[in-house]
Amino acid sequence: MAFAAGRVRSVTSVSYGLRDGLRTVECNGGFTPSAWRGSDGRLWFPTGRGLSVVDPARLDRGGVRPLVRIEAVLVDGRPVEVGKSVAVGAGSRNLEIRFTAPSFEAPRSVRFRYRLGGFDEEWVEAGTRRAAYFTNLPPGRYTFRVGAQDAEGGWNGQGAAIDLTVAARFRQTATFYSLCLACLAAAAFAAHRLRLRKGEQRERDHVRAQANLEDLVAERTSQLKAANEELEAFAFSVSHDLRAPLRAIEGFSAMVVKNHSGSLDSEGQRLLGVVRENARRMSRLIDDLLNLSRTGRAEIHRGRLDMEAMARAAFAEATLDPAVRARIDFRLGELPGAEGDASLVRQVWINLLTNAVKFTGRTERPVVEVSGAVEGGFARYQVRDNGAGFDMTYSGKLFGAFQRLHGVTEFEGTGIGLALVGRIVKRHGGRVSARGEVGTGATFTFELPVAPPGPEAGAPPGREAK
Repeated sequence: MAFAAGRVRSVTSVSYGLRDGLRTVECNGGFTPSAWRGSDGRLWFPTGRGLSVVDPARLDRGGVRPLVRIEAVLVDGRPVEVGKSVAVGAGSRNLEIRFTAPSFEAPRSVRFRYRLGGFDEEWVEAGTRRAAYFTNLPPGRYTFRVGAQDAEGGWNGQGAAIDLTVAARFRQTATFYSLCLACLAAAAFAAHRLRLRKGEQRERDHVRAQANLEDLVAERTSQLKAANEELEAFAFSVSHDLRAPLRAIEGFSAMVVKNHSGSLDSEGQRLLGVVRENARRMSRLIDDLLNLSRTGRAEIHRGRLDMEAMARAAFAEATLDPAVRARIDFRLGELPGAEGDASLVRQVWINLLTNAVKFTGRTERPVVEVSGAVEGGFARYQVRDNGAGFDMTYSGKLFGAFQRLHGVTEFEGTGIGLALVGRIVKRHGGRVSARGEVGTGATFTFELPVAPPGPEAGAPPGREAK
């Protein structure tokens, strides 16, 4: 009960056999309890040859306690002389201490326990084993004590003891540690001096590299400026040179349709229509490329923007056809003001709303919704539609030039519009993203810095910031 309550750490058991009066060592209760404690304290045990009774009050514990003695001490398998103390040489790995306790009453039932003071915190139960083993003992002084228990559970109060001294190797002495500390200090000082010299050398190299870098940056800047000027001149030249033949193709095609349509069969008229449509598409592509090129170079003139007015005007421009505008449920929420370049941000609204109108063209009840909010110093705007949508697997391509997720025969376009949106928003220090689902619709989100107080750009004449 004391063990179950946690008051003691171990239970001492006593074994009884035939020599103690048992008729058999086979104890089995079967369907009856395997033991029973009577009201008088006696313990009853069913056996194969009847009941056996133990009366704890009448157990004889007054026998002679075994006398413990230490027989031998072995260091690395070699015996050493046993006296009041034993010296263990430096570098010894294995220590064995043999002990015994002569008993003529029950020699096989004698149990032992030992403790190496300075090493073991508690007694070690050895059972009937008559030796203790230790490996790689640290240098120091120890006291080994061993006690014996007789068959009745009584312990020899005095036991036997021996003092042990384990010598230290040089690497385990204070002198060695002092030398190591001195070496570490010297190495640290040398490393510090080396680091200082390397730091000075790096500083000199950095100064030279900085000077070389400034010269290189100036040279590259000059080359880049010249290249940009040449590229801009080339872009305008190409634009002019391409527009002239495109206008000729469009003009002569129109004349053929007007003056000679009667001479063409249906297939000829269809092919002529294809020519005119591709000429117009090429013209739009040239315009978009020029806009994309100008966007990367144009200087940004920042001001407070009336985003509601911009969104409303962009939707009107995207739905010039009254029939198209009438069938779309356009929902414009309250939009916070933003800071940015009015002409560039207006292009963002036009491209996003034009996309929304285009991709809801085959939806039975098209809805285009514009909303906004302020989060963490940025104004966030969303353009949501219930049109064709797109597969999110290819969302990384949306804002790249010439990247299209739908064929030209499904929805017209040049693949430049969203690239232009991404470039404008990033130049304003904002972010742009999109999510969608095929057949359900798409949502485009962009962020711009919150507008400072002041008059709004992009608002109708006479309107000021709310």
